[in-house]
Amino acid sequence: AHPPPEDPMTDPTNTTAAEPVPGIIEDFIDIFGSPSQVFARRARGGAFAPFLVTCLLLIGLMFVNRGVMSNIMDTQMAKGIAAAQQKGNMTPEQMEKVAEAQKAVAKYAFVGVAVSTPVTLLLFALVAWLVGKMFGSVMTFGMSLMVVSFSWVPKVVEQVLLSVQGMLLDTSTMTEPAQVSLGLARFLDHASTSSTVFAAAMRVDPIILWSTFLLATGFMAAGKIEKGKAWTAALVLWVAGFLPVLYGAMKAG
Repeated sequence: AHPPPEDPMTDPTNTTAAEPVPGIIEDFIDIFGSPSQVFARRARGGAFAPFLVTCLLLIGLMFVNRGVMSNIMDTQMAKGIAAAQQKGNMTPEQMEKVAEAQKAVAKYAFVGVAVSTPVTLLLFALVAWLVGKMFGSVMTFGMSLMVVSFSWVPKVVEQVLLSVQGMLLDTSTMTEPAQVSLGLARFLDHASTSSTVFAAAMRVDPIILWSTFLLATGFMAAGKIEKGKAWTAALVLWVAGFLPVLYGAMKAG
């Protein structure tokens, strides 16, 4: 009698079948060194886990850093009010109303951040999905949400580095959020720099460039777009993120 055939699930020589599928924690670790592998294997899975983890990490770290940013924003607003007072553009009553409004906004600022973070991520995933389709991407919206969620991991790193800066630097003397950024704008004086140039410098940031690299990698690995088109699609998204900043800078003069 012939022996029964080996079960491929229990066959010791069958290493592929027994190979464990990495979990979400491994994915968030591997995204730093092997992003294409993460995107390729996650393309067959769901987007909810990376979306949820990214949102929770960002919201949690922004909550931790709320004191750092409020110091900067308070100083920035006080400087603006002082400048308006010096020019005689505001009466004492108007300044008092502005100060009260600022306190009210600061009180509920974190709630706004907690709501806007997932909404912004979803909207950006929609834009990335549409842009990808223009270049022949096979990604569904869910796959696009997965790619965008992982491409926001650099923003998580940015928040960790912001916490470190909050411990090492006196942020109460800072008047610009750019002063705690990691990009070119950190080294420019906003008062003596053109608003358009300053806005462009804000986009020349290692965190933003890293995110753009991850988007291009995601377009290739999950969207099956050839390298040149994937980088073009990622560049389109980089420009799309720059336009609102540019518009605000031009409006401000």
